[in-house]
Amino acid sequence: MRPAESDTPPYVARVERLVADDGNNEMMVRVRWYYRPEDTEVGRRVFHGEKEIFLSNNYDMQSTQTIQGKCVVHTLQQYLKLKYVGVDDYFCRYEYDAGEHDPHVAAGERFTPKRVTVYCKCNNPYNPDTYMVQCDTCKSWYLSHSQLHLGYLSIVCATNLKRRIRKWFTNIVIFNNIAMMRTGFMHILHLIKKKTKLIISLIVMFNYNSPL
Repeated sequence: MRPAESDTPPYVARVERLVADDGNNEMMVRVRWYYRPEDTEVGRRVFHGEKEIFLSNNYDMQSTQTIQGKCVVHTLQQYLKLKYVGVDDYFCRYEYDAGEHDPHVAAGERFTPKRVTVYCKCNNPYNPDTYMVQCDTCKSWYLSHSQLHLGYLSIVCATNLKRRIRKWFTNIVIFNNIAMMRTGFMHILHLIKKKTKLIISLIVMFNYNSPL
């Protein structure tokens, strides 16, 4: 839909039906408006995509003369499969209640569905404009700026890996120390055994040479 201001991006609406206005001799359209994130009470958040819009419950009558052109509103899954995102491509994953403001209702409660899948350590919904990487260990998805780039390991998995490696080396050191102690102990026993044999030999010789 064509905006009144030249520096404003076009409005997006879904045409519900055509209505003839006999009084003014023109065609009207009943539309259901889409809202951009910045047009809602919540405002634009970091996880909102550049081409993301919300289907509202705000209906209106507009002249067909205000129609600027046709656009396509995809689901998020359809949008992610696009090889090329054109100027007239948008996506919608939420519906927005644009009714009168109720101070007792949180702004976030105006969106449906209430729960969506979240990603990364920031627990935000997926933003298709942000590059994400998958952890090779836990297979979870993380925002690239939140990664510890040790291959493609998340911070949690990389930390656990470091702990396992550190524990592995510690066990080796302990094992080596035990082995060294065992070797030293066996060496002492060997010396005691040799000394004992020597003492026994001396006693035998002494008894053999004794005049008594």
